[in-house]
Amino acid sequence: MASGVPYALLTLFCFGLNDLLFKRAAQHGAASHQMMMVLTLIMLPFFAAYGVLTRSVVPDPSALWGSLGGLFAFYGFYNFSRSLSSGAVSVLSPIFRLQFVVTAVLALVLLGEHPSVVKIGGLLLAIAAVWLLQGSAAGAKVEVPREAIARVLLATVAVGIAFFLFKLALRQGATPASVLLCQVVALSSASTALSVYLDRGFTASPAVLRYGIPFGVSQAIGFGALIEGLAIGEASILVPIAQLSFVITAIVGLTFLKEAVTARKLVGLAAAVGAVILLALAARL
Repeated sequence: MASGVPYALLTLFCFGLNDLLFKRAAQHGAASHQMMMVLTLIMLPFFAAYGVLTRSVVPDPSALWGSLGGLFAFYGFYNFSRSLSSGAVSVLSPIFRLQFVVTAVLALVLLGEHPSVVKIGGLLLAIAAVWLLQGSAAGAKVEVPREAIARVLLATVAVGIAFFLFKLALRQGATPASVLLCQVVALSSASTALSVYLDRGFTASPAVLRYGIPFGVSQAIGFGALIEGLAIGEASILVPIAQLSFVITAIVGLTFLKEAVTARKLVGLAAAVGAVILLALAARL
């Protein structure tokens, strides 16, 4: 696992499962701010226990980059959820998925990760897969308010920066367990404060609990695997692989939900598979 790619593939699967859980939660009326609070509070004991069991939580100022990353992630997901209240998900979701481009560019420029031809090819295929699998159908015209576009752009940049900060913390010597704990403390604190403020109290609907708890468990496994991978691999490779999680949603939709099989979806799946293969090869060069 020296490249970290197996960790990123586990993250891809977990994040894909979370996409499905979040979609079901929204269909049952779960409020996004309550979902964020519940899933982060579920993650907190997981990462605390991981630190205790591995005895690898080390007081290190560099781990605070993880806390800052958690706040950037909170800001990003909050703005994305707000953008969906007035804009079409078919337009906004593909933009938000491009957060891995921000992380990759920052890692290549600021961390000196190698921009090989194979890696660039993988990134371009990943971008193509986002557009093909999540974009609007050809010819469809969807009007999106400027405010929604501005919010989703802010969200995309913020989450991309968050993943870069996690890698930066590890690069400067913080242990994965320390980064995970700092991140989840910051993220759960901000999410809980927002939820309590909006609801005038600490509360969660039955739908939020039904889907938020398994969401939190899956997120803890997936995000924990990604941070472990980033400790040994490159952010410009692992984060893009992990963010191709929408492939799981597409496969489930085509296989079990009997969604229409179109040439666009098949080409998109092929592009995503090609992206993973190229990025995995880049990790071995």
